[in-house]
Amino acid sequence: MSEHTVPEQGALVLHINAPLQSWGVGAQGTVRSTNAEPTLSGMVGLIGNAMARTRDDDISDLAALPMGVRVDRPGVLTRDFFTAGTTTGVVQREESIKGGRRVFRDRVVNDGAVGTKFYLSGAAFTVALQVDREFGERIAAALARPARALFLGRKSCPVTYMDRAVWVPGTLEEVLRTFPLDPDLLPDPERPWVGRGVVAPARLTLVLPAGPDEVGAQPRKDVPVSFTREARRYATRFVRFAHVDRDTLTVRDSEEESA
Repeated sequence: MSEHTVPEQGALVLHINAPLQSWGVGAQGTVRSTNAEPTLSGMVGLIGNAMARTRDDDISDLAALPMGVRVDRPGVLTRDFFTAGTTTGVVQREESIKGGRRVFRDRVVNDGAVGTKFYLSGAAFTVALQVDREFGERIAAALARPARALFLGRKSCPVTYMDRAVWVPGTLEEVLRTFPLDPDLLPDPERPWVGRGVVAPARLTLVLPAGPDEVGAQPRKDVPVSFTREARRYATRFVRFAHVDRDTLTVRDSEEESA
């Protein structure tokens, strides 16, 4: 064996399937949207929480990991409202002088706002992070026993259940084209009435890393530079889209999952 061993390259893969998810980036103002698939900043935040990192800790090692996503079930865009400040009003007493007399008047001041948040309801994804085996297995161990509660984009979207993340060899595209689908998303011949919105569509979308000059590349400003409250910043990466047929993805064997 050589003195300097080259780390074995592959991808850490995990299924994300939850009632609600919201993958916005730097959401501010009264309208807070969600991306159609998990963001890199959201995954870095999720893994950082699992590994007990704080907002002030260095996240460059996680933010540098190339990420790909397979949209196993796109879900439904759902909206809800939120309030900020006091939307029911605060009574303020004003004083004035009229005819040499002090006059008091109560006035209701509304200093709050009502806004809209968007979520993905019933969505399911397979997320892959390109990482060497040693680091990937450390991340997988942290996700299996997280130091803190985990959220899917927002604190209103807690992780209810997550398959154990597994490391597999190969490139991001190879892994996402072959990694088995969650069995719950496959059509059931014994329940043919279960269809759209429950099982995976016949053709799944892949969101893969791309170069900025690559044909069809689209920007994603979701690479976290800093999570600190005073200087939260994001850089831009580029992605491209591909597709894979659902029927080419086999179900993972239960023995393989427990290995």
